Amino acid sequence: MVVINDLPILILGYNRFEKFTKCIKTVQNQGIKKVYVSIDGPKNDNDQMVQKRIIDFCSNDKLGIEIKIKNLKKNYGCRNAPIQGISWFFQENKFGVILEDDVIVSNK
Repeated sequence: MVVINDLPILILGYNRFEKFTKCIKTVQNQGIKKVYVSIDGPKNDNDQMVQKRIIDFCSNDKLGIEIKIKNLKKNYGCRNAPIQGISWFFQENKFGVILEDDVIVSNK
């Protein structure tokens, strides 16, 4: 039996900092401690700036959760980037939950 705190979560992201932070905070509120983040590579300077903010946010030790980041250097798009992130996630885990960065997790 898996305790929810041990459930690995993958969040697929790109350049939506506000949505990403809301998503990860709701994951954190559920007591989940093991989070993977896969970010598709930037298409332009703005994407690169927002992605840096996301990575900096994930690097904050005050979050109290373990976050592993796969930051793709090239933009693979909405088809191939998720495949790369999901493949990476399941190389590290036998099971888990996959979320887009705009998902809000509820205790229900």
